[in-house]
Amino acid sequence: MSKNAQRYNKSQGPVLPEPQMTDIDFDPDYRLKAALKDRPRVNGITIDPQGTYIIDSGIWLKRQNSGWRIVSSVVDLPAIIPVGSNLEKLAAERLTQSFSHRSGARRIWPKDFLKKYVSLKQDSERPAITFDLSLDLALNVTRSDIKPTIFNNQFKHNDRSFETYTDFTDKQANDWRTFAHDLYRKRSNDLAFRFDKLVCQDAKRLNITPTDPSDDMAEGELLVRESMRLTNRIASEFLSANNLTVPFKAQKAHVDTIAVSDDFNFDVACNYLCNRLIRQVAEDGLPYIRLNAPMRRYHDYLALKVLGQKLAGQNENPALRDEICRLADVFNRVAGDMNYLLDPKWHDNWRGLYRVQKGNHPFQRLDAGQGHLGHALKLKADCNNVYPNVCERELQVQGTTLYLAAINLKQMGNPALQSWAVTVDRDASLNLASKRILLQTPQWGQQKNPVP
Repeated sequence: MSKNAQRYNKSQGPVLPEPQMTDIDFDPDYRLKAALKDRPRVNGITIDPQGTYIIDSGIWLKRQNSGWRIVSSVVDLPAIIPVGSNLEKLAAERLTQSFSHRSGARRIWPKDFLKKYVSLKQDSERPAITFDLSLDLALNVTRSDIKPTIFNNQFKHNDRSFETYTDFTDKQANDWRTFAHDLYRKRSNDLAFRFDKLVCQDAKRLNITPTDPSDDMAEGELLVRESMRLTNRIASEFLSANNLTVPFKAQKAHVDTIAVSDDFNFDVACNYLCNRLIRQVAEDGLPYIRLNAPMRRYHDYLALKVLGQKLAGQNENPALRDEICRLADVFNRVAGDMNYLLDPKWHDNWRGLYRVQKGNHPFQRLDAGQGHLGHALKLKADCNNVYPNVCERELQVQGTTLYLAAINLKQMGNPALQSWAVTVDRDASLNLASKRILLQTPQWGQQKNPVP
């Protein structure tokens, strides 16, 4: 017996060894051939880091007069693995163990099986679930079609710049590059709008260039990430509309403190607001399914399995539904925790943060040359350099960074004026929050006397 098989955790039981070809209790050649039968063929390419041998998904993109057409395919692994097979049961056990303790297995499927029968390698045919989407010029989805297909990988790329892709024309490379960045910009601003709408009734959709992804993110990587997020969203809407039990995931979310005010109580109020936003939007308000990595993640595999059964006209499988419910706690782990913002010890954290940033007020970084910050500049001038309390938070949701700015402006003999704003850019959030303060009292600068 291998050392891996002998490892043991008293609370969880023996740790399963890494998956092997001997775990397969079915004929993979027959299953692959049967899975390819009577499916339409789609062509596409794959974009992955150099050296990738397990390829879960492929895409094709085309500019149309009315917008774009994107064809996104995910390998249909459940079509190859029989329902109730020993391999499937072992995968579920390995998943549970990997969350239970650090010594759990990292892989859930045999590597050689994936490489030979499943991975979307170049010049291969694999069963897939394909999302054929049409988008208008504003990148709103106008048509969606989901169907089982045969995916043919015509060209395998690493994730460098499109300029290195020998099968791309200059125009095609530029089109795909533009689409990737525009899709990211739209998704980020739509997400910011959902947050901002919860903090202010006058929220409007903006079109601000996000502060991330980082400049060194390869364009191909960005295109794949955004295309698959769109694919997952369409799958979520389809599965929700059909009332199917699937491993919906709470959105990964986290909040970081950028700046605190000199009013502890106002900062606490801001912390509660951030906590409510994360719970209301990231966890409860965005039903989200991941299915684009079924060879790496068991919840993706199960989501794809539910989707495939629905497309085949089958009724919801009670055993599959029970398994998803049993694993719900594993699937819905949220990355990041807001509790530290609400902890009684926050006062100590606040004092430390305030001590570090004292003398470095957000308004100090504003100068007359920043024309796009007109509202913040006006508020700064109205305050006569006696700045209002400002606290800023960074909200990380769906792989996107959003910025919340909160302003508390004390008035002599009057209730304090307060405002909040959420956008994809830190300066834009401060400017929007300033605008909302100014709108509360149009003649404020001439009639009021602020106090720090």
